[in-house]
Amino acid sequence: MQLTVLGATGPIGRQVLRQALAAGHRVTALVRDPARLPERGDARVTVVIGEPPALRTSRRRPGAARP
Repeated sequence: MQLTVLGATGPIGRQVLRQALAAGHRVTALVRDPARLPERGDARVTVVIGEPPALRTSRRRPGAARP
C-alpha cells in the first residue's frame, strides 16, 4: 500500500512512518526539513519538501490579501 504522511519528522508522523515501513508499505513523506528524516535513504520512502496548503493559508494575517 502507498501511504502519505504529513509532518513525517514530527513526533506522531515519525511513529506513523516507522510503523508503515515495518508493515511493508511505501510512504510519501511530506517534510519541511528532509535532514530531520532518518528514513530518507530508504527506497520505500519518497520525500516531498513543503507543507500542506492549509497551513500556509492559516499563517497569514487575518484580512491579508491572497497571493
